[in-house]
Amino acid sequence: MNKTKPLSYSTKQKGAALIIFALTIIAIAAGAYVISNKNTASHINNQTITSKSLGLAKKALENFFISYMPTGVSNEIGRLPYPDRGNDAAGYDGKSDCINYTAALDNNLLLGHFPWLQEEGSCTVIDINTNVRDGAGERLWYSVAPPMVRHSNNSNLGPNILNSNNFITIYDQLGNVISDRVAFVIISAGTLLPGQNRSNTAISNFLDSFNVPGIGIVNNFDTDLTFIKAPESNSFNDRLIFMTIDELMPTLENRVLSEFIALLTNHFNTFNVYPYPAQITFTSPDQDPNNLYDCDTSFSPGGGLFANRNLGPLNQCPANNPILNIPAYLHSWIQYIIYEPRPDCVNPDDVPACNVQPVTSLTVDGTNGFNFVLLYTGAHDLYSGGRADYLTDMLNQTDNQEFVTPTIAPIPANQDIINFQ
Repeated sequence: MNKTKPLSYSTKQKGAALIIFALTIIAIAAGAYVISNKNTASHINNQTITSKSLGLAKKALENFFISYMPTGVSNEIGRLPYPDRGNDAAGYDGKSDCINYTAALDNNLLLGHFPWLQEEGSCTVIDINTNVRDGAGERLWYSVAPPMVRHSNNSNLGPNILNSNNFITIYDQLGNVISDRVAFVIISAGTLLPGQNRSNTAISNFLDSFNVPGIGIVNNFDTDLTFIKAPESNSFNDRLIFMTIDELMPTLENRVLSEFIALLTNHFNTFNVYPYPAQITFTSPDQDPNNLYDCDTSFSPGGGLFANRNLGPLNQCPANNPILNIPAYLHSWIQYIIYEPRPDCVNPDDVPACNVQPVTSLTVDGTNGFNFVLLYTGAHDLYSGGRADYLTDMLNQTDNQEFVTPTIAPIPANQDIINFQ
């Protein structure tokens, strides 16, 4: 009778080895899965930190722009800081490396670390105080367009800054222009990529390149004011956030209107009357070469511009209602703001002021009784004539003392803006 032959010792050993091998494979796979998940979670966390840091830096620069006050020889407002270029004795110290007001303004001065402290020296009294890093622990990078910095080239630009063609351009990965009117861009360098050595502070060891169809290689680390925003890959992991001049300007325009309201309020508290407006019918700079207008004491409803001198051929401002005391940094904005007071609010012989006409005068959006209205006109050709040539919204172009909140905005920064009191 045949009996089943018992397994040899070597056969048992082989079976056990196969079982152990299978268990090992399962363990390795499980371990790889855990490691993969861990890396994914870490990557997501890093991306979240980076997004938050970029957002905070962007908001800090917007606040700096809105609140910027000039010092020294400069008169401009609405400026952004220079980068921290790390090229002084202190190296990358978090401070903006502001240059001399009249020094040569080269593009290589406009790319560096995000200046998270303040500007060097006495360029401005505005601090930034936003200490952030990206998810990889790296300092953020920052580039600013030439028209946006404190420099003699930009003196008294006012709304004319909108017409500059020297802003930053950002492409997408397909070669499409995302925007060519970028005021500033902030960049996260992310983790180290092959070929980079971050013990060397050259910007190319932090920021990346991308081959853009139809454009060629775009380097985020050079100073040509051109940047690329593309998906993350093994050879590119820069992340960008930016603001255009068209996004920034409306905030500054509202600040300017608020400052003029404060000046008008102070004038009324001092003289018990609002100042006379100036003529709006200049047709060439020859009529007023300094762009600072005389009072028009014979003014009628329809308003005008702000008067800002008591000299020249008209010399009409009376002693008991002189010109509005406008600081130099607001002079370049005078020709872009239409000022219409109630007629009884400007004549010092009407006592008390603003109490002669019926309170139905100066209506805004159907509500009456306002003492004055300010209309910011956006960018336009100067000396263009009457109010209809300054304003885009037809409902505000007539002289009927009735106004509406502007509704037409062909370009965000060119829109009419209204304020009143």
